[in-house]
Amino acid sequence: MLLITPPSRVQVYQELSRDFAAIEPPVWSGLIATFLRQHSCSVAILDAEAEGLNHQQTADRIAAIAPRLAVFVIYGQQPSASTQCMPAGRKVCEILTALADIPTLVMGTHPSALPKRTLLEEPYTYVCQGEGPATILGLV
Repeated sequence: MLLITPPSRVQVYQELSRDFAAIEPPVWSGLIATFLRQHSCSVAILDAEAEGLNHQQTADRIAAIAPRLAVFVIYGQQPSASTQCMPAGRKVCEILTALADIPTLVMGTHPSALPKRTLLEEPYTYVCQGEGPATILGLV
């Protein structure tokens, strides 16, 4: 499976993203990957922020990897940050859906708090509410 940090920095921080906004390390992806590997799952992490990928490049990379499940890890270090990052994940998922038939799951504070709304408004196959590692393991 593939854990994805979509490219949201430019959209969230706009002009500040060039000089002042830091790229957050994919802490949640790392923790989840470790848990899944301990349960014999094959896991890779795609950090589009750190790699400087745009939405199209991110979707292209996911399609080329062709994971069994593409997990969009939407988070931030302050409570509302995942809501601000949702549009980037949505854009990548929409492009990916046109490219390949890969099941997708979105996780983070926003989808966990609003799972029904997220399923209705977003293009993901699944929404994670609650404990992400256990939910992902249950799907695969």
